Amino acid sequence: MFLRFKEIFYHTNFYKLFFGLFLAQCINTIGFLILPKLYSPQAFATFGVFTSFVFILIEIINLKLDVALQVENNQEKQTQILYLSCIIGSAISIIVSIPFLFIYKENYWLTFPVILVLYALNQPMIAYLNIIKKVNYISTSRILMVVATLFFSIVFIKVWQNNFGLIYAFAIGQAIATMYLFYKLRHLFFVKIDISNFKQLLQTYIQFPTFGVLSSMVNTISRNGIIPLIELLFGKIFCGYYTMSVRLLLAPASLYQTAMTQFFLQEANNITNEKLRIKVWQTFWIGIILGCIPVLIVAFFGESIFYYLFDSQWIEAGKLSQYLVFWYFASAVISPISMVLDIKHLLHKELIWNIILFVFRAFALFAGYYYNDFWTAILYLVLVGIVMNLALFFYILKITKPNGN
Repeated sequence: MFLRFKEIFYHTNFYKLFFGLFLAQCINTIGFLILPKLYSPQAFATFGVFTSFVFILIEIINLKLDVALQVENNQEKQTQILYLSCIIGSAISIIVSIPFLFIYKENYWLTFPVILVLYALNQPMIAYLNIIKKVNYISTSRILMVVATLFFSIVFIKVWQNNFGLIYAFAIGQAIATMYLFYKLRHLFFVKIDISNFKQLLQTYIQFPTFGVLSSMVNTISRNGIIPLIELLFGKIFCGYYTMSVRLLLAPASLYQTAMTQFFLQEANNITNEKLRIKVWQTFWIGIILGCIPVLIVAFFGESIFYYLFDSQWIEAGKLSQYLVFWYFASAVISPISMVLDIKHLLHKELIWNIILFVFRAFALFAGYYYNDFWTAILYLVLVGIVMNLALFFYILKITKPNGN
C-alpha cells in the first residue's frame, strides 16, 4: 500500500520522537549495567514499591485532562485545558500525598508530593507539545531526565552511601525534565490565565475525569500494585527480581508506547471509521515488526543476558524476563491502539475491561500464593496479560468497522 504524504509525515514524526527517546533509553541502558552492581535487590525492591505508588497516582492526578487536551481541536481550548490540567493536577497531588506522609516515616517519602506535582505539570505539557509537533522538546526532556537520574543515582551511593539514592535521583531527574519543559512553554504561563471557561470544559469532557479516571486508577493499581503484592506474598528478594526485570523490559516497551501513542492520538482523531481502522492495522504491524526480534532474544537468552551484564545474584531476574517479555510485548503493541476508546469516548467500556483485568491479575497472584509457587503466579500473570490485550484488540477492530459505532 502506498502511503499518502500525510501518512508519511505521520511516520516521520513518529520516528523522529522514537529515535530521540531511543537515545534516552541508550543512556538508561548504561544505568541498567551499572546500578545493579551498586544497589542490592532489596534497594531495588524499596524503589519498586515507592515508584509503584507514584505510577498509580499519576494516572489520576490530571483527571485524564491531558488526554482530553489531545482530543480537542480548538487551539484556544487546548491552552485552557493545559492550564486546567496543571492546576487540578497540582492540587490533587498535594492532597493525595498527605496520607502517605503520615503512614511512612522514612525521609525519602518527603520527595513523594514533589514528584507527584512535577508529573502533574509534566504530563499536560508533553501532551501540548505533541499537539504543536514540538517532539524534539519531548525527547530532550527525556534525555535530561535519564542523564540526571543516572548521575545522581551513582553520586548518592558512591559519595553518601545512601541506599535510597535511586529514589532521590528519580526525583531530581523528574524535576530537571519538568523545568526544561516549563521553560520551553513559559510564554503560555507568564500571562493572565482566564478561568471563566474551566467549568464548561469540564462539562464537555466529563467522561475523562469520571469514567476515565476510575478506569485509569483500576488499571494502574492492577499493574503497579503487583510489586507491593509480590513483596507481601513472596518476599523482598522476589520483589527485587521482579522490579529489576520489569524495569529492563519497560525501557524499550515504554520507548515505543510513548512515541506511538502520542502520534496515534494526533492522527486518529476526527477521521472516519474506515481510515481509523487503517491506522489501527498500521500501528499494530509496526509494533509487531519492531518488537519481534528483541522479544525472541530475551525469550531465549534472558537468563544469560542478566548473568553476563550484571552478576550471578540477578540470574533469577533474567529467568523472570523470559516469561514477562511476552506480556510486555502484547501490551506495547496494543496500548497505543487502545486510545481508540478515548477518541470515541467509550471510557465506560475501558473501565469494564480494566476491572476484569484487575480481577484476573489478583487471581493470578493469589493462585501462586495458594500453591506457594512464585513462578505459577508469574505464568498466570503473563497469560492474563496476553489474552486480555488480544481481547481488547479484537474489540477495537469491531468498533472501527465502517458501519461501527
